[in-house]
Amino acid sequence: MSEPKYKTLVPDIEFWKGMIPCQAACPVKTDAGKYVQLIAEGQFKESYLTARSPNPFASVCGRVCAAPCEDACRRGKIDAPITIRALKRFVTEKYGVESMEPDTQDDLRNGVTDEGNKRRWHLPVLQESRANVARGQKVAVIGAGPAGISAAHDLALMGYRVTVFEASNQAGGMMYHGIPEFRLARAIIEKEIQKVTQLGVEIRLNCPLNEKFGARELKAEGYESIFLSVGVQKGRHEHRGRRPRWRDQGNRLPAEHQQRLSR
Repeated sequence: MSEPKYKTLVPDIEFWKGMIPCQAACPVKTDAGKYVQLIAEGQFKESYLTARSPNPFASVCGRVCAAPCEDACRRGKIDAPITIRALKRFVTEKYGVESMEPDTQDDLRNGVTDEGNKRRWHLPVLQESRANVARGQKVAVIGAGPAGISAAHDLALMGYRVTVFEASNQAGGMMYHGIPEFRLARAIIEKEIQKVTQLGVEIRLNCPLNEKFGARELKAEGYESIFLSVGVQKGRHEHRGRRPRWRDQGNRLPAEHQQRLSR
């Protein structure tokens, strides 16, 4: 029997990811293609809302994100990827917490149904899909870094009562303690966290988990769930447990690496 002339492909999640590699590469699945297109159309406010919707730290990411979306950008196969992170910073400087209109993002919580049965951006979906599940239950988040604050943000939108417990005297985690201020202004971090606390999230500083205050005590205080986001403050050795290959060659780099360094 001869091979069929045409092959049939049933689209699945991997097929979808291949169509929008920039969004699939983003850890929070920001619709980069959409907000870049909106910028091209001059719709800067809508572009900002698209970038901000899944990410409470849009202004931070516009400055220090590793930009995996750019690595996956299909334009890179032609000449060079779109400078997506710089474009995000462009719209956050117009409408983000650091702008003259810092409350623009509040529009996301008043979303309406778009044409084609699509929900406006992402945040209304969180509120509506969990309306019959979240009934004010208490949730404890351990660690006030980007993961903990982002979790608290989403949980608060769903209707949970969230308390964040932070061991240090400053919220922000490695955004605050690990990134120098000339790369990321502390005021931007603080303003984005303030937007999350305005949702009703409480942050308790200088409150680490230890042998005297742990999961048992949190349960006793009425917290029904605990989200651990303690971070990785300590450095680590890249070659722990094995010697780098070049050290076994008389402490000399391989010839090909020497050539690269000499260019």
